[in-house]
Amino acid sequence: MIKNKKQYKRTKELMLQFKSALDDLESRAGAIEDKEDYEYTYNSYQYQYSQLEEEAVEYENIRNHRTKVLVDKSIDNLHEVLIQARIARNWSHGDLAKELDLKNPQQIQRYEATNYEGVSLWRVLDILDALELKIELKDIALPNPNYIQPEAKIIAIQSKSQEVKQRQSLFAVGE
Repeated sequence: MIKNKKQYKRTKELMLQFKSALDDLESRAGAIEDKEDYEYTYNSYQYQYSQLEEEAVEYENIRNHRTKVLVDKSIDNLHEVLIQARIARNWSHGDLAKELDLKNPQQIQRYEATNYEGVSLWRVLDILDALELKIELKDIALPNPNYIQPEAKIIAIQSKSQEVKQRQSLFAVGE
């Protein structure tokens, strides 16, 4: 994922280099003896080029507001949402740092470099607020406690049911 203009510029430079290498390979295709090696090299260059192009297009689309930032994202991808929202607002790291009253814009660069790992929930909420993002929780799945297995739950319920029935019968006998 491209996170800033510098990375975007470098990606475009690499795309030109791969395109040039692909053109060079194509021009020499007839003279190459090892066709298998040629195909392997060509396909690997083509793959790298297409990956770079995909990232560049994604960055351009976000930057030019041609995509929705929060579509089909999970909490696992929150770091991408924060970065994409900053890009969509055409904010630099410094702009976001200023909005958060941070003295050092490099702090935002560090957050992004680590994909916001280790950043406190309160700081993330501040960033969401600064970027004017709203998160809507739809489904929250709670896992089954692993200390009680499903079979053990059934057995425990059946056992407790039996105990209750026995106690009820004891009360009935005493009346």
